[in-house]
Amino acid sequence: MNKTPLTTDLEDLLFLIKQYRKDYPICSKDIINSGHIDINPLNSSIIRQMVNELRNHGYFICADANGYYWPKTFQELNEYLNKFSNRICAQQDALQSMIEGRDRALRLKEAKDAQEVAKNAKQVETKKLF
Repeated sequence: MNKTPLTTDLEDLLFLIKQYRKDYPICSKDIINSGHIDINPLNSSIIRQMVNELRNHGYFICADANGYYWPKTFQELNEYLNKFSNRICAQQDALQSMIEGRDRALRLKEAKDAQEVAKNAKQVETKKLF
């Protein structure tokens, strides 16, 4: 958990999100248009980074396809955390598959390069014979 103090912009975003619930979340566009965050230019990518930083401070910021919200109950928080955990696991699986694919491609490339070196060496030997 991050122990550094929150910036004013992070405090403002936290205050804003705490006013919204799952049944009526706030979307990035509304956060941008609220005028509460003094960052220019402010876009959805920056908001996602700020929300991530708040989460790293331990704040219970939940989200769904409709926007960000503060959970009303621990059950609502736990439901979100389960979904969040499942997304992270899926991303870890995708990362692992990409790493394995890269490693296979690298082994194939190394084998092809080794074959090319052997072929070139054989051609050089053949030329020396003549």
